[in-house]
Parts: sequence; C-alpha cells; structure tokens
Amino acid sequence: MAFTDKTVRLAWKRAGNGGGLAHCQSCQKQVKWANRGRARTDGWEADHMVPRFMGGPDQVWNCRILCWECHRKVTGQQAAVRAVVRRSVQARPSRAVVRMRKPKVPTLPRFVVDPVKLRKLRKLR
Repeated sequence: MAFTDKTVRLAWKRAGNGGGLAHCQSCQKQVKWANRGRARTDGWEADHMVPRFMGGPDQVWNCRILCWECHRKVTGQQAAVRAVVRRSVQARPSRAVVRMRKPKVPTLPRFVVDPVKLRKLRKLR
C-alpha cells in the first residue's frame, strides 16, 4: 500500500511552503510538485522513513519528500538490508523469528527469537 494523496500533500507542506516548490529532506535540493515520480533534476518521491518491510505505516510522520537521486540511493540501501534479512531468515526456517517493537528512528532491523512462538511452531509440525 502507498501513501494517500492527503498524506503526501501534508508531507509536501512540511517540506516546503505548501506551494509548487519544496526541498528534499535529505540534501535540501529544490523540487517541483509537478515532477513527482519523474527521473529529472527536480523530480521527487514520497519515501517511508521506517521502511514498509520493517513495519513502517503509511502515516504522515513516516512520510518524507526526497529528490529522485536521494530516493534511489535510500531505496538501494534498504534493498540491501532487506536481502540480508531474507537470507538470514531463509537459512534458519525452523526458528520463530519476530521483530522487536518498531523503532522511532529508522535503524537496521533487530531480530530476536520468541520462545513462545518457537514452541507453537514446533507443535504445528
């Protein structure tokens, strides 16, 4: 699921003056409202601060405006983390792995084994 138009507009307002121009919340580059999703020098995207795969919701506090270059860089970094997490989970399919509570600031995912869920999974086999 993606951000709603209302959420993106509120994040846009926070990143600029609410008009047709705003600034990237990473590099402060100026971007134009009309160029959302376009790979141009003034193009931009709405990005999740806490990524969706880590449980980040589609709410205003989790939405930031990034220029195209910053969004591509952040998405690449998140894809690398997601791949590591997938490989570690696939390497231990018999363990019950759960994510700890959501961080308020984006960080690398932290995982712990929940003994109760592990017992339940073993009983199901």
